[in-house]
Amino acid sequence: MGADLIVHLDCDAKRAFGDGDPTEGTEAMIRMRKSRSQAMAVAGQLQGAGVPLDRPVITVVVETAEGRQERKVSVVDLLAESAPLQEHDGDCPDCPANLGNQPYGCLGFVPYPIGPDAELWLAGRIQPSGTLGHKLLCDALRDFGYTGELIAQWRERGLLTAPEPQTVVLRKAWFAKTTVDTNQLFQALFGVGSHLEPTHCALVLMWLGALAFDGEVPTTLDPAPLQTLLSLTDMEQRRARTDLVLGEPTDNPDIKAMQLLLGYLYGAWICGVGLLVDA
Repeated sequence: MGADLIVHLDCDAKRAFGDGDPTEGTEAMIRMRKSRSQAMAVAGQLQGAGVPLDRPVITVVVETAEGRQERKVSVVDLLAESAPLQEHDGDCPDCPANLGNQPYGCLGFVPYPIGPDAELWLAGRIQPSGTLGHKLLCDALRDFGYTGELIAQWRERGLLTAPEPQTVVLRKAWFAKTTVDTNQLFQALFGVGSHLEPTHCALVLMWLGALAFDGEVPTTLDPAPLQTLLSLTDMEQRRARTDLVLGEPTDNPDIKAMQLLLGYLYGAWICGVGLLVDA
């Protein structure tokens, strides 16, 4: 269980799977990827227990017009459902949306539950006062009302393992202080609809110091990087003028999941397309 991330760049495969509709094709790709992953995850266990792979022993949940329904399928069924993926993966290696460096690498996945190290890492990346990223985050909190309430409900359901979010003080005065917490950050990622516009993706990266312009992450309030951001409408220009900044490589699975998430935000912005989030 987790959040699916899809850089929604139009391609022949998406159109083929969706009978000409790339959005329908993307949804079909997700279903087929899940079927293949489920099959591979349980095949060895069933074989070890002597259970034939064509026996319907796997319960899957299906969305229908009548609501969610359960059905029993076999490993063979799941592999058959995912077989069309093999017919259209030849163009993936050269696709700019292939962030996973594998067939259908435009699809990523952030697993639940999200661990505390992920929240510590994100909170630690919030840009300090006096920087453009900090100002853009404060503006977004004021303009869009990210309360974090939705993510607080997720936390109660166990989708985040820390009992409380990480909180960062943004502004402090003798009479009050302004804060942001990781519930609010995750709301801006998972709770604003299933389609994140490319500019939204880039701005979130700027909040977290993950977007460099001409080799530098903005360290002042100079609006020039934002003006550059809004002026780069060509994919090659975006690649040439910006870089993704994630810090040191890590083996920590929580942090790796967040680095992957930021990578997909960057990929969507580079391609100039939406990031579909199925959370």
